Amino acid sequence: MTHPAFATFNETYGKLGLNATKEERWFLARLYWFTIEFGLVGKTQDNRRIYGGGILSSPSETVYALNAGSEQQAEPQHQPQNQPEHRAFDLLDVLRTPYRIDHIQPIYYVIDDLDTLFDIVNSDVMGMVKQAMSLGLFEPSYAVKNA
Repeated sequence: MTHPAFATFNETYGKLGLNATKEERWFLARLYWFTIEFGLVGKTQDNRRIYGGGILSSPSETVYALNAGSEQQAEPQHQPQNQPEHRAFDLLDVLRTPYRIDHIQPIYYVIDDLDTLFDIVNSDVMGMVKQAMSLGLFEPSYAVKNA
């Protein structure tokens, strides 16, 4: 939490959320989820590490997240449940990716290094939120919860 990029990301995220509409906050939540909560860092599988607190809070998710997942950069596809999908971080894709909070994640987005968080907050995040809202969400990569 003391890394400058991590701290700046959190501060900027909070400011964006204060000025966002309710619908925009739903999309912003995905950014937080796939970074600060469930983010991975490292260009290659060999140097991949966890920086997301949600992963670290679960011993089983910690082991699972670092499993040799498939490397993807395309739209969501269903993956076997015994292996996660690791995707290169793409802000628009992150904003459009549904998630569930009540099970191990099938998809993790990977940044090259923690300084990438500076690049994210220095980009037009809200412009990308508006674009994601107009495009809509990807199909979920998990079973949809019945109400």
